[in-house]
Amino acid sequence: MQPIFKLLIITLFFSQINFAQSKLKKAKSNLSDNSFTSNTSTTSNSSSSSSSKNTFLVDLLIEPIIWIGTHTVLGEAEDRSIVPFPYYNGYQGEYSTNYKQENYKNSLLHINSYYISSKDAVKGLNIDVNYRFTPLIGAELKHLHLFEKYFGETEYLDISSLLFNYYRIREKYVTAYWGIGLSYIANEVKKVGFSYATGIEIFPVNPISLSFTWQQNFVNAQAINELKLQLNYHIKQFSPFIGYYNYNLAGVKNPSIGFGCNYRF
Repeated sequence: MQPIFKLLIITLFFSQINFAQSKLKKAKSNLSDNSFTSNTSTTSNSSSSSSSKNTFLVDLLIEPIIWIGTHTVLGEAEDRSIVPFPYYNGYQGEYSTNYKQENYKNSLLHINSYYISSKDAVKGLNIDVNYRFTPLIGAELKHLHLFEKYFGETEYLDISSLLFNYYRIREKYVTAYWGIGLSYIANEVKKVGFSYATGIEIFPVNPISLSFTWQQNFVNAQAINELKLQLNYHIKQFSPFIGYYNYNLAGVKNPSIGFGCNYRF
């Protein structure tokens, strides 16, 4: 019986070590890995002849595809103004077609900050600075600081990104955008990658709005995925909120809940 007890103790010991592994340390290890696989394909000489046969088909389809893509992704740049804050003066949402109304604006600066905590030891602080130069386009600077304590030590992971956003839908009840930019992973990783994001905010009833944001950052052969769902409560320029935040850090999943606030200038 004694060897069985020893084996059981050893098994429990190693299972605890495995369970207590740092999520952030594993994520940084994955992000620092430069190895990746590339798929190459070769084409035969017959491809040139087949492509020439398809020239007419390409010419026939290319213009409709460009037109559909442009109108879907870019849309029409209708005149809009930005209200001082959502539900201002009984108005629904943050955009108005009355772009000559007094106190309405053509630019917007808002700062968004929140704290997150997962069921594991990973916690984080996030701050976003978003500036819309016009009702149509803007820039967003974001920084996420994650930290995790285990066995008396602390691991850190910092992710910064700069996005240029295009506000595709600017309607009374809905604001939606997409953006592209760059991200930087600090700490031991020290890598720059490509980022894209999309988001939507719905204003169903005063003083509440619902927002959804998706961002993906590519580093080496890995990706960092960020999914954010927020319930916002608008008090003039100030908006406290609660949310669900799901981060996939190069294969290391970290679903979290959080709370924070937003202020519009």
